[in-house]
Amino acid sequence: MREAFRESVAGEEIDLARTLLLIAAEEYPGLDVAAYLAKLDVLASSVRPRLSGDEGPAGVLAAINGRLYRELGFAGNREHYGDPRNSFLNEALDRRTGIPITLAVIYMEVARRLGFTLVGVNMPFHFLIALGTSGEPLIVDAFDGGRIMEAADVAARLSAIAGRPIVLAPEHFGRASPRMIVRRVLNNLRGIYLQGRDWPRALAVVERMAIVLPSPDVDKHLAWLRRRIQSE
Repeated sequence: MREAFRESVAGEEIDLARTLLLIAAEEYPGLDVAAYLAKLDVLASSVRPRLSGDEGPAGVLAAINGRLYRELGFAGNREHYGDPRNSFLNEALDRRTGIPITLAVIYMEVARRLGFTLVGVNMPFHFLIALGTSGEPLIVDAFDGGRIMEAADVAARLSAIAGRPIVLAPEHFGRASPRMIVRRVLNNLRGIYLQGRDWPRALAVVERMAIVLPSPDVDKHLAWLRRRIQSE
């Protein structure tokens, strides 16, 4: 499975959903990646009849929100945010809950199958997505029921999460590429496993971080984790 992951991030174009499912497959041996991709197809198919083709961007988002959140009950996992299952795409699809980034990927993948491109927004603390329009993009919080926000709403949301005022700069609205999204999912898992002192799982995560976006810091972390495991 590790080799399949390596191949999935080798080129310029990354199949985001498939790559995240390959991350999950190391934790869930025998995971049927194709079956979960099919689940995303089914979700998109269930939204398609709600679209006449004349909707504006807000109408498209409203159709997705109505299906995912109001009817199917997708919701952010506020009570158990640090549960590692929240970071695995298969679990987010099965349990219909997760953290901002996994719910955002589901949202993006459903929209893409409907012919609409949402992009990750590289916000600190809280991952968001955006749909381009002829004016300002519509920013969506997939963790909060698909709430559509403007820049002032985003600043208020992040300030509440951080517990201090957050002043947003233009770089905070930069697009998060699929490769960056994969890295961010892995970084979330790394933090969870380090906090739980689960060194082998943390090592496996950092090894994949070195594959998707290598850096000297990642190499140092790999060396530290290997020494830690050997010392116990």
